[in-house]
Formats: sequence, C-alpha cells, structure tokens
Amino acid sequence: MPVSLSEIIPQKAAREAKCDLLPLAASKFFAVKHGRFAGVLAVDGAEAALFLPGGVNAQLLDYVTTEASTHGAARLSVRTPLGAALSEPFRPGRELLTWRRTPEDGPLPDPEEKLEPAPFSFVGENFQRWHPSTPAWEKRWESLARAPQAFGEDLHVDVIRQRGAITAYIVYALRGNDILILDAAVDPDVGVVKAGRPVFQALYLTYQESNVTAPSVPVDDPLNRVFVAMRYHVVRRAMEWFLYLEGGDVEESA
Repeated sequence: MPVSLSEIIPQKAAREAKCDLLPLAASKFFAVKHGRFAGVLAVDGAEAALFLPGGVNAQLLDYVTTEASTHGAARLSVRTPLGAALSEPFRPGRELLTWRRTPEDGPLPDPEEKLEPAPFSFVGENFQRWHPSTPAWEKRWESLARAPQAFGEDLHVDVIRQRGAITAYIVYALRGNDILILDAAVDPDVGVVKAGRPVFQALYLTYQESNVTAPSVPVDDPLNRVFVAMRYHVVRRAMEWFLYLEGGDVEESA
C-alpha cells in the first residue's frame, strides 16, 4: 500500500494535526496517509515538521522524510504521541505539554500589576533572550511573527511592569470565550516566579469566565512552575524529535 500525500488548507491541517498554532508555522501543508496511520506535513522553507497524532509508521516516516527534502527542507521536526519510539538517526528532543485552565478551576489572587497593551515589536525585540528553553517548532519566532496577520484584531500583546520596568509579556488570541496563548515570557533577570505569576493572575482577572489554553510548552520551560501554581492542568502530552536532512548531526534537546 503506497503512502498518499495531498496539499490541504491550513485550517484542515490544524485540525488533523491537533495543533492550533500550525497555520502560523508553515506556508504549505500536506495530508499524508498510509493505511490506518495519518498525519500532516508542514513545510516552511528550510524548516519542516511532521505531526503524527495517531502514532508512528515507519514507511510513512521514510516517505515524508524524502518529501520534506524534495520541498527544500533542511531540518525535519516530528511530533508523536508520548511513548512512541523513533529509531536512529532520530533522537527525542523533549516532551511538550499543553496546559488548560477553565473557570471551574477556581479564582486566583488579584495581583498588584495589571495587564498593559504593548506593541508586537516588543515581543520580537525580547524573544530570544527571554526564552531560556528553545520553543516548540510551531512557536519559533518565524511562526509567531505571522500572528498579527493571522489573528488581526483578535490578537493581544500585554505586559506587566514592576518598579516601572516591563518584566513579562503574554501574546494571546481571543476566540469567543476561549483564549489561545501563543507565547509568554519573563525577563530572566527578574525570574519566573516574581514576574510569571503576576502576568497569569492578571490574565485571569481580565478574563475570569474564559477557558485558557497554552499549547506546546517544553517540559523544561521554567514557566511550567507558574502553570502549576495557577492551577492549570495538562490536557495533552507529546514528544518532539529532530533530524537534519542534509547530512548534519541530529539536533540535541535544548
């Protein structure tokens, strides 16, 4: 049985990959299928990713690796369910968590700090230094930079100030009664507890009746401590793997 591949629109790719941020992350999307195994290949120039929410199939993986290279990709990220195994030359990068908080999870203390709107350019100026953990593939800066065009007026960039200085930012999109967190970061010189807690408390204070989802957070990201303290709960776990397609070494986890 051959592997099938067909180009699809971003919205369908996001649904089939179970990845809300996927439309930001690439310029071309393909549905791939082999028997009962199906996934989505996303290609963005030299970067490509294969999302396999239903599990791994060796023939499908070999086929997509070749296709990604054919479409100009030099590096391939593969997203699998937690517990799936890829053989060499792939190596596991790290576990990714999707966090969620609903109104039923209870109130949070009111912070002294309040959310203030900020220009999107502030995120770009601080993105690299404020991320001690390498973001997931679909949350790299090249993806996030597309957010203003993708979400329009539904996109919000807010910051908090402590002693007059901005110490944290949060980027999110409003979708009815749901909030999708695209990115959040704190000034590493201030610390995740001091700056991270207030920004999420302020988010709750502003949107107390909303369901909030923060997808694809690396397990080694210090912000996980804040999600736990703010009574977020993990609703999805996945594994991210990397491979260079032009003879380079396999990327180690950040």
